Amino acid sequence: VSGLCALLIVWTLCWNIGQVAGSRFPGFLRTPIALAGRVLAVDQRFQMFGQLHQENSWFVFRATLADGSEADLLRGVAPPVWEKPPRVAATIPDHNWRKLLDNLTQERFAAYRQPLLESVVRDWNRRHEPGKQVVAAELVKLSQPIRPGFNGIDQKSLVQMKRKE
Repeated sequence: VSGLCALLIVWTLCWNIGQVAGSRFPGFLRTPIALAGRVLAVDQRFQMFGQLHQENSWFVFRATLADGSEADLLRGVAPPVWEKPPRVAATIPDHNWRKLLDNLTQERFAAYRQPLLESVVRDWNRRHEPGKQVVAAELVKLSQPIRPGFNGIDQKSLVQMKRKE
């Protein structure tokens, strides 16, 4: 029993070392031993010391309203605030939204951008009078690279929509 425990500890160490970006042991993850670990469900993903974030990102659901004003649909503020908030996490409703928005920046989840924007617009329009209905909307990702002395902000439109007339 203690031999099996020692083997599992060594296996776990090799697995975790192989998970670290820039590891000298990435080949371990493709060996039959690693496959056996996956089959036995002892594999794991411990990313605390994995790849560091290269940027701080936040999102603006910019909308043009029927009365000509603009608003951020997610935060419910008018006009939209483009500067980086002091605490980005405080601008996102909950962990599920944070994960969703993080995934939407990846191309493999691009198909979900339009339905999300449409859903946020529907929710806004349901709660507001005709003069404050959305006529055009855009999901914008803003980011700031994490580098000493860098204060610039990059802006990327992920998806746009206009109300059908």
